[in-house]
Amino acid sequence: MFADADDQYSEGYIDIMMKSIKNKKLVISGIQKDFSNGKVEIEKNSILEKSNNNNQLIGNYLTKNKEMDVGLWNKIFRLDIIKKNNIMMINENYFEDSLFILKYLLNIDFDDINYISNPGYILNKHIGSTTNSYDPSLLIKCESYIEKVYDIICDNSSLKSYFNAFKARTYLFYIHRSILNNPLWNKEKQKEIINRINLNDAIKNLSIKYSAAIVFAYIFPEKYIKVYSQKNKTF
Repeated sequence: MFADADDQYSEGYIDIMMKSIKNKKLVISGIQKDFSNGKVEIEKNSILEKSNNNNQLIGNYLTKNKEMDVGLWNKIFRLDIIKKNNIMMINENYFEDSLFILKYLLNIDFDDINYISNPGYILNKHIGSTTNSYDPSLLIKCESYIEKVYDIICDNSSLKSYFNAFKARTYLFYIHRSILNNPLWNKEKQKEIINRINLNDAIKNLSIKYSAAIVFAYIFPEKYIKVYSQKNKTF
């Protein structure tokens, strides 16, 4: 198990996770997100639960994930699988969790996972943390992440079909962080980023929510910047 130093476990959380890993290879629990402004959000159900085969498991992970899916901290892994497949951290602030989990998922089956809806991991969200402050190298990190994922899935044609949707999600993440944290962000920069995406192909595997967001961000960039900034300005 992994944990961030400023987060918390609910009472009995480790016992629940330990019991749930028996006869399985991964356990994913729900999370509670406590924001510094007092807001609380709960995520109980992983998008991975909707997977009916291994390719769909990876596709859902890459294109439809929620925060509880990509974080290391609300999971329990098997050490033998980590060692056998040499799954290691890349020691970067962005995406190291996501890459670790992707590699782990590729070495288990879709039905090797136990899901616990109880939000036993309490995630404290701080303004000014590394992932919520301006990082001038964020675009480079996003593109490095995109390249690493491509290298991992490029030999599997079924997984490769999810790549453009994954790429769109990653660039939309960059756009959102830039709207909130980069005072020089503008509509021209936003459209330039979206132009790097094959939208027609990407929206085939994106949720309606993200398909609508990325189209809106491209057609009405100024409006999107204003709406997203106002919606998230207190976080």
